[in-house]
Amino acid sequence: MGGIVSGRFDVNAVSGQSTLGYGAGYSLVRNLTNNYGTKNTGFGYQAFYNTTFGNENTVMGYQSLLTNVSGASSTAIGYQAMSNANSGANGSVPFITYNTAVGYQALQGSATASANTGTNNTAVGYQALKNTTTGFGNSSYGTSAMLSNTTGYYNTGVGYEAMASNTTGNYNVGVGMYALRSLSTGGNNVGIGYNTMSSNSTGSNNVAIGFSANIGEGVSNAVAIGQGSTNSTSNSIVLGNGSITRVSTSGAIVTTNDITAKHIKGNSGALSIAASTGAGTSPSAVSVTGTDMSGVVSLTTGTSPTVNAVLATITYNTAFSTAPVVVITPANAATASLAAAQAVWVNITTTGFTINTNATAVVSSTAYKWNYVVIQ
Repeated sequence: MGGIVSGRFDVNAVSGQSTLGYGAGYSLVRNLTNNYGTKNTGFGYQAFYNTTFGNENTVMGYQSLLTNVSGASSTAIGYQAMSNANSGANGSVPFITYNTAVGYQALQGSATASANTGTNNTAVGYQALKNTTTGFGNSSYGTSAMLSNTTGYYNTGVGYEAMASNTTGNYNVGVGMYALRSLSTGGNNVGIGYNTMSSNSTGSNNVAIGFSANIGEGVSNAVAIGQGSTNSTSNSIVLGNGSITRVSTSGAIVTTNDITAKHIKGNSGALSIAASTGAGTSPSAVSVTGTDMSGVVSLTTGTSPTVNAVLATITYNTAFSTAPVVVITPANAATASLAAAQAVWVNITTTGFTINTNATAVVSSTAYKWNYVVIQ
């Protein structure tokens, strides 16, 4: 019945106590009928000194689990690890916590021991989860990882000072030295890499991946991917830093919103062209340059161009799934003069387009040139 000053080793399988150190397990009740205060293991000065009804605890270190009274199924290893554990009597029955603290003052809790009711936390490292009170389901690994957390729950911080400032934020993941270091109250954030999301303390639903990838303060639902990438706009994605000059993908880019770009440049292979009777007999300099997106069609007509005929057939490098829109515009004076019954027109298919003559033939032995743009 308590009062063990220097230590005790029980051979009784029901009691199962092993304590060693001044005041280790001093207050244990050892109720073998109800298994209260049993199966505890403690080594160190005042290790789980105040535990009475708590059972199945493993404690090692100076004042580790010091103030615990009824807390059960905890593991505290290190100087003052969980030293401010919950001091409530819990109706004189064990209070199962499933907390694990390994490291100097890991999961120590606030100075008000009765306020420290958090469960299912894992803290490994110097002062990891040091200030947690009611927070639960947190995992922290590294020096000062999640140091300031109080009521936050279901967070994961891995790395030196990862999520060190988080107090009440929930469902966050910070992996890497200083990852999510400034985050305080924001939730549902992911930061992977050194110093990720260093500027954001209150934003939520953000993702930052890469060395110093950052999300601006107060920004939410934003993504920054890549070394030094920075996103200061909610509901947006940034790929890479200012030095990135090319983003490649083999898949389709699909959006239900507008596309804003400085320039749009196609990168398909070469198109092919064949002149027909609308260009006359023996046309020359027949060429198409560009891509499936845009380019230039040129030819010099031969003799006797015909009316209402195909002047040239242009075949895409890669067929479209449905017929696109093709716009042609004159690129020299002779082409610009084609008007009224002499104006040419375009017929479009999924594999290419044709330039066709009208009721009046184009002029023979004349160089014509069109710019074209294809829009799907």
